[in-house]
Amino acid sequence: VVTIDAAKTVTATFTTVTYTLTVTRQGTGLGTVTSAPAGITCGADCSATFGSGTSVTLTATPDATSTFTGWSGACTGTGSCVVTMDAAKTVTATFTKRVYPLTVSRVGPGTVTSTPGGIFCGAACTATFDSGTVVTLTATPDATSTFTGWSGACTGTGSCVVTIDAAKTVTATFTAQTVQQQLTTLSETIGAMGLPGGTTSSLQSKIQAAISSANRPACNQLNALLNEVRAQTGKSIPVPQAAQMTSTVTRLRSEMSCS
Repeated sequence: VVTIDAAKTVTATFTTVTYTLTVTRQGTGLGTVTSAPAGITCGADCSATFGSGTSVTLTATPDATSTFTGWSGACTGTGSCVVTMDAAKTVTATFTKRVYPLTVSRVGPGTVTSTPGGIFCGAACTATFDSGTVVTLTATPDATSTFTGWSGACTGTGSCVVTIDAAKTVTATFTAQTVQQQLTTLSETIGAMGLPGGTTSSLQSKIQAAISSANRPACNQLNALLNEVRAQTGKSIPVPQAAQMTSTVTRLRSEMSCS
């Protein structure tokens, strides 16, 4: 109310109504959401105020290991999200980790396992892993073979380390050992068991004689070895080691068709 008794000036101030736009991110993946006009960079700044009637465009950008799978809340779909600010609004952006298969194939007798788990090949030779996962594959030959190398996404004979950034394939090659090679391995295994010296020498001498002999004399040496192991079980040869030796010698006798 102004009483006019002189020239007077009045200023009226009007303030634009503002509303808050809030962005949330969810899902297994990673990414950022930005706004035009500026204000939201989520990541760090996930809410901002805008004048009433402002048209705000939100853009979702996944990181290299993820995909953007859609909006919910004030927007839907997978394109840019355009929000007219006529009230406080919330938008959720969902990012999902990319996943890729890792496939293992084997040549020869042996198994391949993975860390983290998923592959036990043998039975399960393909598994999917999140993008960016570092998978270590380990090859274990069976008692009749040796591991002779990787091919595909890995090379060499050590552990195979694969970074999952695409579908990948690895082949593990196992080579069957000859009977002589298996006998040599058995002799080395016995030497590492810590048995009494006389027992170790006696067993290894029979193995060496079998390695040096033709088929029938070799069978005779294996029979003698098996008999000694049985006689010394629980005495100079502990039961677990005796069982291991008995299993190996029995298998070798079968391979050589020993009677």
